[in-house]
Amino acid sequence: MRDVAQAATRGQHTLVLLPETMLADANLRADLRERIAELVRARALSVFDPDASDLVAALSDAVYLGDDVATLPELLTHDEVAGRAFVLDASELDSRHRKQLADLLRRLDAESRAVSVENRATFVVLAGLDDGLARAGDASGGVALRTVWFWNRVARWDVAAWLKLHDPARDFSSLASEIRLETVIEAARWNLSRALALWKGWDGSPGHLLGLVAVGEEGPSGDLPSFASDHRIKPPAGCAEDWNRGMVEFWHGAMTLLPAGPGLVRSDVDRLIWQAQVRVLLPWIELQRIRLVQATRERLGAERFAEQVRLYDASSNSLEDGGDVVEIGPLAFILVRTLGKTAPQFTDTAHVLRKARNKLAHLDPLGTPEISRLVEVTAWLR
Repeated sequence: MRDVAQAATRGQHTLVLLPETMLADANLRADLRERIAELVRARALSVFDPDASDLVAALSDAVYLGDDVATLPELLTHDEVAGRAFVLDASELDSRHRKQLADLLRRLDAESRAVSVENRATFVVLAGLDDGLARAGDASGGVALRTVWFWNRVARWDVAAWLKLHDPARDFSSLASEIRLETVIEAARWNLSRALALWKGWDGSPGHLLGLVAVGEEGPSGDLPSFASDHRIKPPAGCAEDWNRGMVEFWHGAMTLLPAGPGLVRSDVDRLIWQAQVRVLLPWIELQRIRLVQATRERLGAERFAEQVRLYDASSNSLEDGGDVVEIGPLAFILVRTLGKTAPQFTDTAHVLRKARNKLAHLDPLGTPEISRLVEVTAWLR
Protein backbone atom coordinates (compact mmCIF):
# COMPACT_ATOMS: atom_id res chain seq x y z
CA MET A 1 0.00 0.00 0.00
CA ARG A 2 2.95 2.33 -0.47
CA ASP A 3 1.22 4.09 -3.38
CA VAL A 4 -1.64 4.91 -1.02
CA ALA A 5 0.85 6.30 1.48
CA GLN A 6 2.59 8.34 -1.21
CA ALA A 7 -0.70 9.82 -2.43
CA ALA A 8 -1.81 10.71 1.10
CA THR A 9 1.59 12.15 1.94
CA ARG A 10 1.26 14.42 -1.10
CA GLY A 11 -2.10 15.54 0.26
CA GLN A 12 -4.40 13.59 -2.04
CA HIS A 13 -7.51 12.25 -0.37
CA THR A 14 -7.47 8.56 -1.22
CA LEU A 15 -10.35 6.14 -1.66
CA VAL A 16 -9.18 2.53 -1.31
CA LEU A 17 -11.73 0.17 -2.86
CA LEU A 18 -11.82 -3.25 -1.22
CA PRO A 19 -13.63 -6.38 -2.45
CA GLU A 20 -16.48 -7.89 -0.46
CA THR A 21 -14.22 -10.73 0.69
CA MET A 22 -12.07 -8.22 2.57
CA LEU A 23 -14.92 -6.05 3.76
CA ALA A 24 -16.49 -9.09 5.39
CA ASP A 25 -13.39 -9.69 7.55
CA ALA A 26 -13.27 -7.10 10.34
CA ASN A 27 -9.84 -8.22 11.55
CA LEU A 28 -8.38 -7.94 8.07
CA ARG A 29 -9.85 -4.46 7.60
CA ALA A 30 -8.48 -3.37 10.97
CA ASP A 31 -5.01 -4.67 10.11
CA LEU A 32 -5.08 -2.87 6.76
CA ARG A 33 -6.30 0.38 8.33
CA GLU A 34 -3.56 0.29 10.96
CA ARG A 35 -0.89 -0.53 8.36
CA ILE A 36 -1.91 2.40 6.15
CA ALA A 37 -2.01 4.70 9.17
CA GLU A 38 1.51 3.58 10.04
CA LEU A 39 2.80 4.22 6.51
CA VAL A 40 1.11 7.63 6.26
CA ARG A 41 1.85 8.54 9.87
CA ALA A 42 -1.84 9.17 10.17
CA ARG A 43 -4.41 8.67 12.87
CA ALA A 44 -6.77 5.72 12.41
CA LEU A 45 -10.37 6.67 13.16
CA SER A 46 -12.44 3.86 14.61
CA VAL A 47 -15.35 5.27 16.64
CA PHE A 48 -18.18 7.13 14.92
CA ASP A 49 -21.34 8.47 16.52
CA PRO A 50 -24.33 6.89 14.73
CA ASP A 51 -26.57 9.65 16.10
CA ALA A 52 -24.53 12.47 14.54
CA SER A 53 -26.65 14.70 12.32
CA ASP A 54 -24.61 13.91 9.19
CA LEU A 55 -21.29 12.42 8.08
CA VAL A 56 -19.40 15.69 8.57
CA ALA A 57 -20.59 15.80 12.17
CA ALA A 58 -19.64 12.15 12.68
CA LEU A 59 -16.11 12.81 11.36
CA SER A 60 -15.80 15.97 13.43
CA ASP A 61 -16.68 13.98 16.54
CA ALA A 62 -14.25 11.19 15.58
CA VAL A 63 -11.30 13.60 15.35
CA TYR A 64 -12.32 15.19 18.68
CA LEU A 65 -13.53 18.49 17.26
CA GLY A 66 -17.06 17.96 18.51
CA ASP A 67 -19.43 20.85 17.89
CA ASP A 68 -16.62 23.23 16.90
CA VAL A 69 -17.35 22.71 13.22
CA ALA A 70 -20.59 22.57 11.27
CA THR A 71 -19.45 22.48 7.64
CA LEU A 72 -16.99 20.47 5.59
CA PRO A 73 -14.67 23.45 4.90
CA GLU A 74 -14.46 24.07 8.65
CA LEU A 75 -13.64 20.40 9.28
CA LEU A 76 -11.08 20.36 6.49
CA THR A 77 -9.15 23.45 7.60
CA HIS A 78 -9.54 23.44 11.37
CA ASP A 79 -6.28 24.24 13.19
CA GLU A 80 -6.42 20.90 15.02
CA VAL A 81 -6.40 18.86 11.79
CA ALA A 82 -4.45 21.04 9.35
CA GLY A 83 -1.45 19.18 7.96
CA ARG A 84 -2.61 15.87 9.46
CA ALA A 85 -3.92 12.68 7.83
CA PHE A 86 -6.71 10.37 8.96
CA VAL A 87 -7.66 6.83 7.93
CA LEU A 88 -11.21 5.57 8.26
CA ASP A 89 -13.00 2.34 7.46
CA ALA A 90 -16.37 3.15 5.91
CA SER A 91 -17.71 -0.22 7.07
CA GLU A 92 -17.75 1.19 10.59
CA LEU A 93 -20.09 4.01 9.65
CA ASP A 94 -23.80 3.49 10.15
CA SER A 95 -25.88 2.99 7.01
CA ARG A 96 -27.22 6.56 7.02
CA HIS A 97 -23.74 8.07 7.04
CA ARG A 98 -22.40 5.61 4.50
CA LYS A 99 -24.98 6.82 2.00
CA GLN A 100 -23.44 10.29 2.30
CA LEU A 101 -19.89 9.08 1.64
CA ALA A 102 -19.83 9.43 -2.16
CA ASP A 103 -21.04 13.02 -1.93
CA LEU A 104 -18.54 13.76 0.84
CA LEU A 105 -15.66 12.51 -1.31
CA ARG A 106 -16.71 14.70 -4.23
CA ARG A 107 -16.95 17.70 -1.91
CA LEU A 108 -13.54 16.90 -0.38
CA ASP A 109 -12.06 16.99 -3.86
CA ALA A 110 -13.68 20.32 -4.70
CA GLU A 111 -12.92 22.02 -1.36
CA SER A 112 -9.29 20.85 -1.25
CA ARG A 113 -8.04 22.08 -4.60
CA ALA A 114 -7.61 25.67 -3.48
CA VAL A 115 -6.11 24.88 -0.08
CA SER A 116 -2.45 23.95 0.43
CA VAL A 117 -1.76 20.54 1.98
CA GLU A 118 -0.23 21.98 5.12
CA ASN A 119 -3.38 23.99 5.77
CA ARG A 120 -5.92 21.19 5.57
CA ALA A 121 -6.58 17.60 6.57
CA THR A 122 -6.12 14.57 4.30
CA PHE A 123 -8.42 11.55 4.47
CA VAL A 124 -7.84 7.94 3.42
CA VAL A 125 -11.10 6.01 3.15
CA LEU A 126 -11.45 2.22 2.97
CA ALA A 127 -14.72 1.31 1.27
CA GLY A 128 -16.47 -1.01 -1.16
CA LEU A 129 -18.08 -0.68 -4.58
CA ASP A 130 -21.51 0.25 -3.28
CA ASP A 131 -23.02 3.74 -3.44
CA GLY A 132 -21.21 4.62 -6.66
CA LEU A 133 -17.81 4.92 -5.00
CA ALA A 134 -15.97 3.31 -7.90
CA ARG A 135 -16.43 6.54 -9.88
CA ALA A 136 -15.72 8.96 -7.05
CA GLY A 137 -12.04 9.45 -7.83
CA ASP A 138 -12.31 9.20 -11.59
CA ALA A 139 -14.23 12.46 -11.92
CA SER A 140 -11.55 14.43 -10.11
CA GLY A 141 -8.86 13.73 -12.66
CA GLY A 142 -6.51 12.69 -9.89
CA VAL A 143 -6.05 16.22 -8.51
CA ALA A 144 -7.19 16.15 -4.90
CA LEU A 145 -8.92 12.76 -4.78
CA ARG A 146 -7.50 9.49 -5.96
CA THR A 147 -9.18 6.08 -6.24
CA VAL A 148 -7.00 3.04 -5.60
CA TRP A 149 -8.32 -0.45 -6.21
CA PHE A 150 -7.11 -3.28 -3.97
CA TRP A 151 -6.10 -5.19 -7.08
CA ASN A 152 -2.76 -6.79 -7.97
CA ARG A 153 -1.63 -6.20 -4.38
CA VAL A 154 -1.26 -9.68 -2.88
CA ALA A 155 1.57 -12.10 -3.71
CA ARG A 156 2.37 -15.60 -2.49
CA TRP A 157 4.76 -14.32 0.15
CA ASP A 158 2.11 -11.91 1.45
CA VAL A 159 -0.22 -14.85 2.06
CA ALA A 160 2.57 -16.78 3.79
CA ALA A 161 3.38 -13.81 6.01
CA TRP A 162 -0.30 -13.37 6.83
CA LEU A 163 -0.60 -17.00 7.94
CA LYS A 164 2.56 -16.80 10.01
CA LEU A 165 1.29 -13.63 11.67
CA HIS A 166 -1.93 -15.36 12.71
CA ASP A 167 -0.38 -18.68 13.72
CA PRO A 168 2.98 -17.75 15.29
CA ALA A 169 3.24 -20.95 17.33
CA ARG A 170 3.15 -23.22 14.26
CA ASP A 171 6.43 -24.68 12.98
CA PHE A 172 6.76 -23.53 9.38
CA SER A 173 10.20 -25.09 8.85
CA SER A 174 9.32 -28.76 8.39
CA LEU A 175 8.85 -30.23 4.93
CA ALA A 176 5.24 -31.13 5.70
CA SER A 177 4.49 -27.56 6.83
CA GLU A 178 6.10 -26.08 3.72
CA ILE A 179 3.97 -28.30 1.49
CA ARG A 180 0.83 -27.49 3.47
CA LEU A 181 1.60 -23.78 3.20
CA GLU A 182 2.07 -23.92 -0.56
CA THR A 183 -1.08 -26.00 -0.97
CA VAL A 184 -3.14 -23.48 0.98
CA ILE A 185 -1.70 -20.67 -1.15
CA GLU A 186 -2.55 -22.54 -4.35
CA ALA A 187 -6.12 -23.07 -3.14
CA ALA A 188 -6.72 -19.61 -1.62
CA ARG A 189 -4.37 -17.45 -3.66
CA TRP A 190 -5.08 -13.76 -2.90
CA ASN A 191 -8.04 -14.48 -0.61
CA LEU A 192 -6.44 -13.98 2.83
CA SER A 193 -9.54 -14.91 4.81
CA ARG A 194 -9.91 -18.13 2.87
CA ALA A 195 -6.22 -18.90 3.29
CA LEU A 196 -6.46 -18.58 7.07
CA ALA A 197 -9.58 -20.76 7.18
CA LEU A 198 -7.89 -23.48 5.11
CA TRP A 199 -4.68 -23.25 7.12
CA LYS A 200 -6.52 -23.85 10.36
CA GLY A 201 -9.28 -26.16 9.15
CA TRP A 202 -7.89 -28.44 6.43
CA ASP A 203 -7.05 -31.96 7.65
CA GLY A 204 -4.45 -32.53 4.92
CA SER A 205 -6.42 -34.92 2.72
CA PRO A 206 -7.39 -34.16 -0.91
CA GLY A 207 -11.01 -35.11 -0.27
CA HIS A 208 -11.36 -32.69 2.62
CA LEU A 209 -9.72 -29.90 0.61
CA LEU A 210 -12.23 -30.48 -2.18
CA GLY A 211 -15.06 -30.15 0.31
CA LEU A 212 -13.65 -26.86 1.57
CA VAL A 213 -13.07 -25.19 -1.80
CA ALA A 214 -15.92 -26.61 -3.90
CA VAL A 215 -18.43 -24.28 -2.25
CA GLY A 216 -19.90 -20.87 -2.91
CA GLU A 217 -20.51 -19.25 -6.25
CA GLU A 218 -19.08 -20.26 -9.57
CA GLY A 219 -16.42 -18.07 -11.12
CA PRO A 220 -17.03 -15.98 -14.24
CA SER A 221 -17.90 -17.89 -17.37
CA GLY A 222 -16.10 -17.42 -20.65
CA ASP A 223 -12.58 -16.21 -21.32
CA LEU A 224 -10.93 -13.51 -19.27
CA PRO A 225 -10.14 -10.24 -21.08
CA SER A 226 -6.89 -9.98 -22.98
CA PHE A 227 -4.14 -8.23 -21.05
CA ALA A 228 -3.97 -4.45 -21.20
CA SER A 229 -1.54 -2.16 -19.41
CA ASP A 230 -4.14 -0.73 -17.04
CA HIS A 231 -5.11 -4.22 -15.89
CA ARG A 232 -2.24 -3.97 -13.42
CA ILE A 233 -4.04 -1.03 -11.78
CA LYS A 234 -7.71 -2.00 -11.65
CA PRO A 235 -10.06 -4.73 -12.91
CA PRO A 236 -10.87 -4.47 -16.61
CA ALA A 237 -14.33 -3.47 -17.74
CA GLY A 238 -16.79 -6.23 -17.02
CA CYS A 239 -14.68 -7.84 -14.28
CA ALA A 240 -15.30 -5.47 -11.38
CA GLU A 241 -18.17 -7.52 -9.95
CA ASP A 242 -16.19 -10.78 -10.24
CA TRP A 243 -13.29 -9.06 -8.48
CA ASN A 244 -15.69 -7.81 -5.82
CA ARG A 245 -16.80 -11.42 -5.21
CA GLY A 246 -13.16 -12.48 -4.93
CA MET A 247 -13.33 -14.69 -8.02
CA VAL A 248 -10.75 -12.96 -10.23
CA GLU A 249 -7.50 -11.08 -9.60
CA PHE A 250 -4.26 -10.04 -11.22
CA TRP A 251 -2.11 -12.69 -9.58
CA HIS A 252 1.63 -12.91 -10.25
CA GLY A 253 1.49 -11.25 -13.64
CA ALA A 254 -1.73 -12.71 -15.05
CA MET A 255 -5.50 -12.43 -14.78
CA THR A 256 -6.39 -15.45 -12.68
CA LEU A 257 -9.55 -17.18 -11.48
CA LEU A 258 -9.97 -18.40 -7.92
CA PRO A 259 -10.29 -22.20 -7.77
CA ALA A 260 -13.69 -22.33 -6.09
CA GLY A 261 -17.29 -23.31 -6.59
CA PRO A 262 -19.34 -26.48 -6.91
CA GLY A 263 -17.93 -27.13 -10.36
CA LEU A 264 -14.57 -28.22 -8.93
CA VAL A 265 -13.81 -31.95 -9.00
CA ARG A 266 -11.16 -34.15 -7.40
CA SER A 267 -8.77 -33.82 -10.35
CA ASP A 268 -8.80 -30.03 -9.89
CA VAL A 269 -7.75 -30.40 -6.26
CA ASP A 270 -5.12 -32.99 -7.17
CA ARG A 271 -3.60 -30.49 -9.58
CA LEU A 272 -3.51 -27.78 -6.88
CA ILE A 273 -1.76 -30.19 -4.51
CA TRP A 274 0.68 -31.25 -7.23
CA GLN A 275 1.53 -27.63 -8.08
CA ALA A 276 2.27 -26.96 -4.42
CA GLN A 277 4.37 -30.09 -4.05
CA VAL A 278 6.43 -29.31 -7.14
CA ARG A 279 7.34 -25.90 -5.71
CA VAL A 280 8.65 -27.48 -2.53
CA LEU A 281 9.68 -31.04 -3.30
CA LEU A 282 11.62 -30.76 -6.55
CA PRO A 283 14.21 -28.36 -5.07
CA TRP A 284 14.24 -30.44 -1.88
CA ILE A 285 14.80 -33.70 -3.79
CA GLU A 286 17.62 -32.05 -5.73
CA LEU A 287 19.29 -31.02 -2.48
CA GLN A 288 19.09 -34.59 -1.20
CA ARG A 289 20.52 -35.86 -4.50
CA ILE A 290 23.52 -33.57 -4.12
CA ARG A 291 24.07 -34.81 -0.58
CA LEU A 292 23.71 -38.43 -1.66
CA VAL A 293 26.25 -37.95 -4.47
CA GLN A 294 28.70 -36.48 -1.99
CA ALA A 295 28.16 -39.33 0.48
CA THR A 296 28.61 -41.89 -2.31
CA ARG A 297 31.82 -40.26 -3.52
CA GLU A 298 33.20 -40.30 0.01
CA ARG A 299 32.18 -43.94 0.53
CA LEU A 300 33.58 -45.25 -2.77
CA GLY A 301 36.47 -42.85 -3.11
CA ALA A 302 36.73 -40.22 -5.79
CA GLU A 303 38.54 -42.39 -8.34
CA ARG A 304 36.20 -45.39 -8.04
CA PHE A 305 33.16 -43.18 -8.15
CA ALA A 306 34.41 -41.44 -11.30
CA GLU A 307 35.10 -44.83 -12.88
CA GLN A 308 31.58 -46.05 -12.10
CA VAL A 309 30.15 -42.95 -13.69
CA ARG A 310 32.17 -43.59 -16.86
CA LEU A 311 31.02 -47.21 -16.93
CA TYR A 312 27.40 -46.30 -16.69
CA ASP A 313 26.00 -47.37 -20.02
CA ALA A 314 23.42 -44.78 -20.89
CA SER A 315 25.29 -42.74 -23.47
CA SER A 316 25.61 -40.06 -20.79
CA ASN A 317 22.02 -38.94 -21.52
CA SER A 318 21.45 -38.33 -17.82
CA LEU A 319 24.81 -36.71 -17.15
CA GLU A 320 25.37 -33.02 -17.69
CA ASP A 321 28.46 -30.89 -18.08
CA GLY A 322 30.68 -33.78 -19.05
CA GLY A 323 29.63 -35.93 -16.10
CA ASP A 324 29.85 -33.32 -13.32
CA VAL A 325 26.14 -33.79 -12.50
CA VAL A 326 25.01 -37.35 -11.78
CA GLU A 327 21.23 -37.56 -11.96
CA ILE A 328 19.28 -39.66 -9.50
CA GLY A 329 18.56 -42.43 -12.04
CA PRO A 330 22.21 -43.17 -12.93
CA LEU A 331 23.16 -42.71 -9.27
CA ALA A 332 20.62 -45.35 -8.20
CA PHE A 333 22.04 -47.75 -10.82
CA ILE A 334 25.61 -47.15 -9.62
CA LEU A 335 24.63 -47.68 -5.99
CA VAL A 336 22.89 -50.98 -6.69
CA ARG A 337 26.01 -52.21 -8.49
CA THR A 338 28.50 -51.03 -5.89
CA LEU A 339 26.88 -50.73 -2.47
CA GLY A 340 23.62 -52.64 -2.79
CA LYS A 341 24.71 -55.46 -0.48
CA THR A 342 27.03 -53.63 1.88
CA ALA A 343 25.22 -50.31 2.35
CA PRO A 344 21.49 -50.70 1.57
CA GLN A 345 20.85 -47.31 3.15
CA PHE A 346 22.37 -45.70 0.05
CA THR A 347 20.27 -47.67 -2.42
CA ASP A 348 17.06 -47.24 -0.42
CA THR A 349 17.55 -43.48 -0.36
CA ALA A 350 18.22 -43.30 -4.09
CA HIS A 351 15.20 -45.48 -4.85
CA VAL A 352 12.79 -43.35 -2.79
CA LEU A 353 14.13 -40.07 -4.22
CA ARG A 354 13.93 -41.37 -7.77
CA LYS A 355 10.41 -42.69 -7.34
CA ALA A 356 9.18 -39.41 -5.85
CA ARG A 357 10.80 -37.30 -8.55
CA ASN A 358 9.40 -39.46 -11.35
CA LYS A 359 5.93 -39.40 -9.87
CA LEU A 360 5.96 -35.61 -9.68
CA ALA A 361 7.32 -35.43 -13.23
CA HIS A 362 4.21 -37.30 -14.36
CA LEU A 363 1.89 -34.72 -12.71
CA ASP A 364 1.02 -37.13 -9.92
CA PRO A 365 1.02 -35.70 -6.35
CA LEU A 366 2.56 -37.66 -3.50
CA GLY A 367 0.49 -38.94 -0.61
CA THR A 368 1.23 -38.15 3.01
CA PRO A 369 2.89 -41.58 3.64
CA GLU A 370 5.20 -41.02 0.65
CA ILE A 371 6.25 -37.61 1.94
CA SER A 372 6.88 -39.04 5.40
CA ARG A 373 8.97 -41.77 3.81
CA LEU A 374 11.05 -39.17 1.97
CA VAL A 375 11.86 -37.42 5.23
CA GLU A 376 12.60 -40.70 7.01
CA VAL A 377 14.87 -42.23 4.37
CA THR A 378 16.97 -39.06 3.91
CA ALA A 379 17.39 -38.18 7.59
CA TRP A 380 20.90 -39.66 7.65
CA LEU A 381 22.09 -37.24 4.95
CA ARG A 382 21.54 -34.15 7.12
